[in-house]
Amino acid sequence: VRGIGRVLALLSPWEQPHYITRVWCVYELYTAMTTPGCVLTIILPLKQKEDFRKAFVGTGGARRIWRALSELRVEQAEASV
Repeated sequence: VRGIGRVLALLSPWEQPHYITRVWCVYELYTAMTTPGCVLTIILPLKQKEDFRKAFVGTGGARRIWRALSELRVEQAEASV
């Protein structure tokens, strides 16, 4: 991450992204956020992007987004061998 200077994080599905369930990805995200000058870009597949936009502008959208964020449990991330 430090050598490349950028991270592209694919969050899918946006409400419970698989990216956050992997310990290496959580570390990568942390490193990107704490490395000066590193660019972190969050991307969503087209369908997920549309769903996120609909949730954001829909009734109770902000609550739905905050609820999804509050339910993320990085401490439960796993490592695969």
